[in-house]
Amino acid sequence: MSVRPGPLQIGPARTADVGDRHGLAALVRGESRAVLVGVALNWAGAVKLAREVWPADRSRELASDYQQLKAFTAGTAATFGAFYLYLYLRQQRVVPLLVFGASLKTWAFVLSAVLRIERRLGRRSFISFGVSNGIVAALFWAHMAGALRNKSGAPAPG
Repeated sequence: MSVRPGPLQIGPARTADVGDRHGLAALVRGESRAVLVGVALNWAGAVKLAREVWPADRSRELASDYQQLKAFTAGTAATFGAFYLYLYLRQQRVVPLLVFGASLKTWAFVLSAVLRIERRLGRRSFISFGVSNGIVAALFWAHMAGALRNKSGAPAPG
């Protein structure tokens, strides 16, 4: 049985097997923070990309097709950020849907690591893009593993 917030209530939805684990107290304890870290990382990336598309210094303007690509990528990052926020608010749907986000973050880390090893990606870019996505991927996978473990009745860690 699922209990959902009413139209004027804002907050994570609760399910019978999850209880109050995803309320404000759970966020403070870090139990749902992984999804919110994904929200923040994606929105920060979206803003960074959008600023590169419309630089203040017009002499550094990018080629039109590259601007379109960056603008589209910024929108995609913002969309995923909104999607992660939705998953935080609707925790009962987190496991089947967060698999996609975790996979994308893992892909970004692996691709960045390969490019770094081949010396085709600078250290700063590897850390800001690759490592940050790798950390969020690990948080997402751990969050889903914990949700699945708790749903199966296994004792929660810690």
